Amino acid sequence: MGHDAHVADETNPHVMLTHRFGEAVTYAATLHRDQSRKDTSTPYMAHLLGAASFVLEQPGTTEDQAIAALLHDALEDQPDRTSAAEISDRFGPAVAQIVLDCTDAHSHPKPPWRHRKAAYLAHLETVADASLQVSLADKLHNARSITTDLAIHGDALWARFNAPPVAQRWYYAALSSTFSRRLGNETAHALAVTVAAMVEGIADHVRLDPDPDRPVWVGTDAITGAAADLADAARTIRTTPDQLRRHGDAAWRTDDGQWWVERVDAGDPARRLTIFVAPEPY
Repeated sequence: MGHDAHVADETNPHVMLTHRFGEAVTYAATLHRDQSRKDTSTPYMAHLLGAASFVLEQPGTTEDQAIAALLHDALEDQPDRTSAAEISDRFGPAVAQIVLDCTDAHSHPKPPWRHRKAAYLAHLETVADASLQVSLADKLHNARSITTDLAIHGDALWARFNAPPVAQRWYYAALSSTFSRRLGNETAHALAVTVAAMVEGIADHVRLDPDPDRPVWVGTDAITGAAADLADAARTIRTTPDQLRRHGDAAWRTDDGQWWVERVDAGDPARRLTIFVAPEPY
């Protein structure tokens, strides 16, 4: 049975939502009932509804896409409560496929931040426009939320995130470039404008102290996280502080050579250490 009899276009710009959308709102609220936005008391549903609203504002979108926007984080954040098969049974295979396409981690624990984001960017080059529009709506809502919170909280906001602001700048700029090139619509333009405002003031590059033992791959593109101290860094990379070997006055490296932890200026005033990961998994 097909869905989406009512599709927005230039002559009929509004998607006619059915009972399915209301059911998806209820289902999403149930899945994410005890989840909030990162380090806030805002219910996570605020983000899901925001992403769905941006989907509905894009020309040519469908009810399936709006439903997928409500569920786009379900597999990543609530894998014990739902599955792609259940989403397909409830809302159809088209919705399930979009949700799968918008999921940047299918394993738990998640891979390192940098590897995960680079893989997601490559993945966006392969997905259909229907999935790309939902991903764009998700990223636009995230970027606008960050920009708003930056105006309220200043640079302390970056302490909420797993990667320092210089790494966030790389990721959002790459996302914006992909959406602008592949979709080129008004929503993609809105993301570009928002990202430009969001990253204004972030340092152009990571300043590293001279150290001849530093691996050649250590730099902005290898940033995968930040930590408050060495114990925090060790927990992040699933090791212990005594397994991090000191290099110079302010750097540590794991014995396998995959991880480098250093005290650098990455534009993050709330965290003292930056974590780097080798560009290819060992």
